Amino acid sequence: MQYTVTAKQSGNCTITTSDTHNGSAQVTINVTLPTPTPVPTPTPTPVPTATPALTPTPTPVPTPTPTLSASATPDLSVPRHVLTADYTGRSGDTSASASQLAQWLTWTETSWQANPTYKAVGIKVMYYTNPNRTQPGDGMNTTDESTYAHDCSGARILGTTYANQYLMDPSSPNMATVWKNYIASRTSGRPWDAMFEDDANSIVGVTATPCNYSASDWLAASQAEITAQSPTAIVYNGLQRTGQIALNQPSNVVGGMGEGCYADAVSSPKIWAPFWNTLENAELQMAQQNKLFMCLGRDTTSAASSIDGRLYTYASFLLTYTPASSILWEGYGTPSAFRVEPEIQLVALNPLVPSPGDVSGLLLSTGVYGREYANCYIAQVPVGPCATVVNPDHSVSHAYPYGTKYTHTLTISGSGIIDGGSISSAGPPPPQTLPPLGSTIVFQ
Repeated sequence: MQYTVTAKQSGNCTITTSDTHNGSAQVTINVTLPTPTPVPTPTPTPVPTATPALTPTPTPVPTPTPTLSASATPDLSVPRHVLTADYTGRSGDTSASASQLAQWLTWTETSWQANPTYKAVGIKVMYYTNPNRTQPGDGMNTTDESTYAHDCSGARILGTTYANQYLMDPSSPNMATVWKNYIASRTSGRPWDAMFEDDANSIVGVTATPCNYSASDWLAASQAEITAQSPTAIVYNGLQRTGQIALNQPSNVVGGMGEGCYADAVSSPKIWAPFWNTLENAELQMAQQNKLFMCLGRDTTSAASSIDGRLYTYASFLLTYTPASSILWEGYGTPSAFRVEPEIQLVALNPLVPSPGDVSGLLLSTGVYGREYANCYIAQVPVGPCATVVNPDHSVSHAYPYGTKYTHTLTISGSGIIDGGSISSAGPPPPQTLPPLGSTIVFQ
């Protein structure tokens, strides 16, 4: 937009403008008439100095949290966020409406009563079961002694986590039937997308070893017990342990969970090698076997005070993730008690290096792990290529690997995604060195 000013004498003059986009604005300019000469030189028509008010304001992208270019256009063919999960329906869980959560939540482990509410808005629902530990009052507690594991004196074996909780015997046909009957009672009038099996193939946290215990026999019995639940879809627990992926063998297994996934506890907000490697490999291998990988973080610290841990978790998750099967399930505290964070809107596609069979295939020459993606998006808005870099070394710093190829970093602010938290791809330049348990996500 241009304006022409005609003045009869030198001095200041004020122009008032108005349009439908910007409203009114005033611009003051100084006009100096030229001194007459035998051959007058025309004074150029002054152009008002550009101000923000004179530039039409583009319509902002309708995304609540990330910092983005105002002119960017969302690509609706790209997922709005990575796959997510959270607990609902328990005391202390979020009271936000299912329709509000549905924008950001893919899976929920919920109650029998809440099942229809979440199913109705398209959230996948999962129900908790534990046929491997029972105690009085449980739905699967039984007086059938053949369902219990025993030590070589014939005594039942107690768990160490909860009082009066006993280790059950996966090789017991009667226990498989108890589990199947319990599932039937929970699915009557309530369709579920999966049943969760806690403490699968595990004798961790018990007071004694079962008589004549063999790890291979216990695994085979656990596989058979899962198969006996067919066609019920099962998600098992325990991918934080090496070898647990063998539970993928039954055809009705749809996925597995790794606990302490990249964030183990308040006291261990970042996990390190070799535990970190075990979970990265589980994330890779579950995708390669067409199974869901549920990455359950156990740091329950306030999300707003856990920015560094959240970045480490997300950088680690993106390093080996597959968009169709990797599910991020975090535990950070938020005002709404909805434990999904704004960084899940960063979706990275088209990796420059295909998924390796082992995370060692992503180890770079500087000693850090890194992976580059050709196309990255925040809330479906393209932000160009990006890369994720993680140093899982507990005690040694390593050099940043990508030189000057990337110029900005991901920044995270605030709390959960429905609590005003935000992310930006316009953060400061990448660091030259990653400290022990350091991470960064970078953009060009």
